[in-house]
Amino acid sequence: MHAALDASSYQPSLLSIPPGIALGALLVVIAYAAVVRGDPALRGWFLLCSVTLVPYSLAITLSPSIKDPEAATAWFRFGVAPVPLSASAAIAFLETLLNRCSIERRALVSVVSVALAVPCVATPWIVSGVREGYLGVPFAQPGPLAPLWLAVTAAIAFASWVPVARASAGAADAEARRRLRRLAIAGAITTAGLFDVGVAYDPRWPPVGWLLLGIGSALSLRALVVDDLLRVRAFDRRAPLLVVHFVGAVLLGWAALEVLGGRVPWWGQAAALLGSFSLVRAAVALASLLARGARVSRGPREEVLAELDTLHEAETAQQVSERAVRIIEKALGISGVLLLPVAGDLRWSKDGARLDDAALPDPRVISWLRTAPTSLGTLEELVPAAPSERRSEIRQLFEVHRANAFALLRSRDGVEGLFLIHDWPPPHADAPRLLAQVGERVAEALAHQRVLENVRKLTSIARDVELAADLQTRYLPLQASFDLGPVQVAGVRRAATQLGGDVWAVYELAPGKALVVVGDVTGHGLPPAMVTLAVRGACDVVVRSSGGDVSLPALMECLDAVVRRVGAERLYMSCSATIVDAAAGEVTFLNAAHPMPYVVHPDGKLTSLVARGSLLGTGRPPSGVARQPIAPGDLLVWYTDGVTDARRPGAEFDDRALQRLLRGVTAEQTPEAAAQLVLDAAVARHGGAAVARHGGGKLDDDATVVAARVRAPDPTTPA
Repeated sequence: MHAALDASSYQPSLLSIPPGIALGALLVVIAYAAVVRGDPALRGWFLLCSVTLVPYSLAITLSPSIKDPEAATAWFRFGVAPVPLSASAAIAFLETLLNRCSIERRALVSVVSVALAVPCVATPWIVSGVREGYLGVPFAQPGPLAPLWLAVTAAIAFASWVPVARASAGAADAEARRRLRRLAIAGAITTAGLFDVGVAYDPRWPPVGWLLLGIGSALSLRALVVDDLLRVRAFDRRAPLLVVHFVGAVLLGWAALEVLGGRVPWWGQAAALLGSFSLVRAAVALASLLARGARVSRGPREEVLAELDTLHEAETAQQVSERAVRIIEKALGISGVLLLPVAGDLRWSKDGARLDDAALPDPRVISWLRTAPTSLGTLEELVPAAPSERRSEIRQLFEVHRANAFALLRSRDGVEGLFLIHDWPPPHADAPRLLAQVGERVAEALAHQRVLENVRKLTSIARDVELAADLQTRYLPLQASFDLGPVQVAGVRRAATQLGGDVWAVYELAPGKALVVVGDVTGHGLPPAMVTLAVRGACDVVVRSSGGDVSLPALMECLDAVVRRVGAERLYMSCSATIVDAAAGEVTFLNAAHPMPYVVHPDGKLTSLVARGSLLGTGRPPSGVARQPIAPGDLLVWYTDGVTDARRPGAEFDDRALQRLLRGVTAEQTPEAAAQLVLDAAVARHGGAAVARHGGGKLDDDATVVAARVRAPDPTTPA
């Protein structure tokens, strides 16, 4: 090898620049892997795989500049020797990455690689010499065992990268497939550099191993930086400082020895070297102190917490989960799965999908974990401390998710998630402490996301309620009056909430003949409001299709079907349907468990329209039609139970109070005035203002009042 180190054997050539660029790319990859704190096993095998490719890349770079055949032969033997060892290190790296450890295979491949390296360096069996190749550049001439060396190296390389391609095809996660596919492509391109062995047999071809090695190194660097294959936790700032110390001390020491020359004894030269190192050390320390004043030093814990600040920017709990798992793996070197409870359900989800029954955490296990003294521990620590009846369930949960430790994410409101860890213990001693702090931050983010999700749901419901209220107001007026010749009708409606459950409608069937429908759906809110709209629509359809000849039993049967369908057989409606026929001097009516309407006669006497029937929505609509005579001047009053249910201590407004109020209604009062009088009295008994039409007062239930006055026919009106 002494010939290879003789400076007189070299003459710089521009042809060394292209392979030199590839060598630089490889050194950049090595430098990156050297200055990060990643998974120790992944980092070590990757560095060994990359470093053992440097000699060959260096030999290709120097070959255009080497003029001595003996020096060129030495460099090629030195460069080719560690290539099989690089392939065996690639096997170890990929097996570690894929969690497929095979100690026996690694040992066998390593022994074979070292066995090939010895004859390559010491004998001409693999590289017998050099000869002039493409563009006159010296290139290795194969020895008798070169085919064997090529076959073994190719087999090792094939054995290392094919499993990655298979794993990328079978990965369940799309991102994992892309990551492994990119890694397999990078390795395949690097391995393709073995094409240069064929160049050794046919010098007409140019060597391309340096180019493939450069492209593969660039793709490998991208995989390391973008895909984070080393599971980087933080940059190791000690490695760059050691390089600065070493380079600075060597340069300063060399300058000091040049100045002193041979005028000082050996101990003086040693003191000069020691002083040079001390000066460099002091300069670096001073620069660090000055830089510390301008920036805040951030260790692994600060790096983790800085990334955790982005969790609150997530839009869903699933995004919080994905970011949290990625941060924990990147910062602490801990891999696992984060299970999230599904709101309002006993099920859990992983990666946005609900878990199967076999993978579900048992609610009793979660309940016990909530009271456990620690929220972080291993399976071996957890099982003995758990109740005996829970131990098998705990073991099954950990086995299904291939975990050996856990971290329970708890907030003040309960359990926000369960992180099941695959590879405990972690690579660093401070990882448990940091994981506990990370768990608190992730639990806060998940709790925050749960609150936001509830707000979103409430906002969506509020929008739906507002839309339904607007539609109900347009279709079911709060106040309206109708002049139908001999029959004048007016009604007022007052909802206890934004959405009411009362419905009323008036239809002119013929001159002097009107249909009045008043109903009250059980409950409050959006579902009853939807039933009222459906009932009103059904009334419209029945009246329009009957041509004015409405059958009250058919109407009740239709409304019963609508209430059952729209109310999903969980809501019911009381209803009173009345046909007022002033020309015939009678009213025809049906009642489905609704308060009985009153007839107020001009002399102040009251009679009731008595009829009985079941609630609509039960499938048993009333069918027995009742009739009662009416005379001009009579006032008919329909109302819902929200009127007579008004309760205020000392001022109850019950049915008797309503009767007293109606007896005081005069014949001169219009239906509008009479209806408003009744509603105002009900609102006043609730303790509110007496102006219902302007929204004053507060009701416990929806209240609706409809009044109809029967007038004597106008003799001037032609028949």
